[in-house]
Amino acid sequence: MNRSIRLTVGQALVRFVAGQYVERDGRENRFIEGFWGIFGHGNVSGLGQGIVEVAAQEGFRFYRPQNEQGMVHIATAFAKHRNRLATFACTTSIGPGATNMITGAATATVNRLPVLLLPSDYFANRIPDPVLQQIEHPIERDVSASDAFRPVSKFFDRISRPEQLLASLPEAFRILTDPADTGAVTISLPEDVQTEAFDWPAEFFKKRVWHVRRPLPEPELIGAIVERLKRAERPLIISGGGTVYSQAWVELQNFAEEFGVPVTETQAGKRALKWIERGDLSKRVGKKDGFGYRPWHATDRFYHRLQVTISKRRGPFCCCQRGAARCKQTFGLACGSRRTADLTGSESSAKGCGLYRHLRPISRRGSKVESAMGR
Repeated sequence: MNRSIRLTVGQALVRFVAGQYVERDGRENRFIEGFWGIFGHGNVSGLGQGIVEVAAQEGFRFYRPQNEQGMVHIATAFAKHRNRLATFACTTSIGPGATNMITGAATATVNRLPVLLLPSDYFANRIPDPVLQQIEHPIERDVSASDAFRPVSKFFDRISRPEQLLASLPEAFRILTDPADTGAVTISLPEDVQTEAFDWPAEFFKKRVWHVRRPLPEPELIGAIVERLKRAERPLIISGGGTVYSQAWVELQNFAEEFGVPVTETQAGKRALKWIERGDLSKRVGKKDGFGYRPWHATDRFYHRLQVTISKRRGPFCCCQRGAARCKQTFGLACGSRRTADLTGSESSAKGCGLYRHLRPISRRGSKVESAMGR
């Protein structure tokens, strides 16, 4: 016999979130660590009630910020610090309170950092309309301020009936926990729907563990990159967020030391190597903050002499103004006498992708960075 539990949408959402865990390399933890929120009439009697009644039972903490945009930035920073294996949920009222989260949503999405956004929305039954601070389209009654989240979210859904959560929430967490698809996920909750009761299947609230995958690049691609590296005179490793999120910093350090290849980093790749590690280009050429920052001439002077660069991300990697103009900011394309090796695949595949195994038989290059730089 199928068992059901009668809860409001707000209560059911909090209880479902409490049962979502992630696992990678045998380590398991709860994915949503707590809730951030500023309450107004749009969410206090619906999701607010669910947080008050259920969060304490499930071990959630609630944090009250002073600005909606700020709490999304905090959640994003937390997700980055936890290597995308944990994050926060953020809730707001309708209108300006909801739109304040849009900038934070864009930041999370463009940097592939997971954050769950729960803005409130207009009454689904449209009887009390308009309400305080409701921003609506003058001629399209099914468009509200929350629709502004669509272009800056990896997943967006407006819940107009309670049972829609049965399909929407699992899909939302599939995207949040996927290394390639992750970003801001927005579940827009109309004021009245938040308070509606529904008989939920008991299995909907059972613990679910999402496996964070580590897909590896294709062997043929690894072989092509190895051939390029064998012919390269001045290779350079540009370490990005994939090194950090996949916790591959030890492999990166061993690879760089074994073959004497200098390493620089993108913004997302900060902390991939310690500041004092030998081979960090950003320190050897007199730059303070790594690749793509002042002084411009330091990056330009080195980049002009590159033969092969290695990175994990499809898309622009050169932040230097002059260098970007010269290299067209496009991965996988020849760039003058320079070539870019694109490892493709998920960022998590950076760990153990096979390059070290293939390159080990190659005669060891000079151990000094100056040797790899051709000085």
